Amino acid sequence: MENIAHLWNLIIHSNTFNFVIFILVLAYICKKIDVSVIIAKLQEKIKQMIEDSDKAKDNAHKNLSEAEEKVKNVKEEVDTILQDANTTASRLSEKISDDTQKQVENIKKNTEKVIEAEEKVIYTSLMKKASVASIQTAEKHIKEVLVDNEALHDKYINESIDELDGLNI
Repeated sequence: MENIAHLWNLIIHSNTFNFVIFILVLAYICKKIDVSVIIAKLQEKIKQMIEDSDKAKDNAHKNLSEAEEKVKNVKEEVDTILQDANTTASRLSEKISDDTQKQVENIKKNTEKVIEAEEKVIYTSLMKKASVASIQTAEKHIKEVLVDNEALHDKYINESIDELDGLNI
């Protein structure tokens, strides 16, 4: 029995025996767990992840191409916008200048009309003052002539009475 015990100790302590037992236990666990299904699922999942990453990569390349195309045209678009802005600014400047010139001309015309109206008012005022002064001078002259010549004074009084008599009231 000693030989069997010694043989048993050798087998138990042997790496080969331990490896065989490990393989048997592993095979038993693999049958129970059905590792082939798990591996197939993992393979499918990995394939799907690769396909998704390829799609994402293609989308990224497409987005990059679109962005590069947009950026490529930005310089021309900016130049076009600046040209349009300059054209608009020039037109607006010309319009403002024309409007200002028209306003200046209108102000000149209105000023001339106001000056003409004031001239007429001043002319009328001067004529009125001149007329009043002429009447006052004539009245003064007539009074002096009448005071110096009594016969003329009597003649005018008689003529005035005759005219009043000729009126039928």
